[in-house]
Amino acid sequence: LPGARLLTSSSRYDPAAELPADQATALIFYCANTQCSASDGAAARARNAGYRDVSVMRAGIAGWVEAGNATRAPSS
Repeated sequence: LPGARLLTSSSRYDPAAELPADQATALIFYCANTQCSASDGAAARARNAGYRDVSVMRAGIAGWVEAGNATRAPSS
């Protein structure tokens, strides 16, 4: 997804190091597909760190592609 960043771990990533400094930034977490729930844990971790605009894309990257959207390699 455009602007996507791969976290080091859905449950152990460091929000201060891996998420934008501005806690008002919109964040969207996603997994591979609807069978994965790691994005829920990652989103909860962001909310617990003070981020206010946090969403989960339930369909995951599979749903994104199925809807005809473009993909590219995640940025680091």
